[in-house]
Amino acid sequence: MSGRAVMVSANLTDTDEKRSLLSESMPTDAGFFTFYGERSAYSGNVVEALSDNDVVITQPLAEKLFKEKNPIGESLYVVSYVGDSQSEKRYRIKDVVNFSANNIFGRTQQIYLKKTDIQPNDCFEVFILLKEGYSSENLEKELNERF
Repeated sequence: MSGRAVMVSANLTDTDEKRSLLSESMPTDAGFFTFYGERSAYSGNVVEALSDNDVVITQPLAEKLFKEKNPIGESLYVVSYVGDSQSEKRYRIKDVVNFSANNIFGRTQQIYLKKTDIQPNDCFEVFILLKEGYSSENLEKELNERF
């Protein structure tokens, strides 16, 4: 699987001067949808969507940005969109853009961060797919022994 991506939770705001998209992001990779078993999309191919400069958005964001118009191929060059996930998963699926795209949402994404790059409110989560028969307790024990 190639490509790095950013999970994006976005709010669209309108003012007299400008229309802006406020977003929060979470790094992920092209295997994200497969990891969570998310294979359905209203349009496009969600499993193969995260190549360089591609964007996958949820239906609610598509409606905010493009109203009733199909968002595929619009100025964001949307390649797929999925339903609003209401499942009991650890992380509700929001919107995904490729992490390697430079200057996305007004700033260059950094893959490797120095300690000084991390801000007090930054939050990083790691999702690990454990091999069959290996529990989270096994992982915790092994990490505690090593570190």
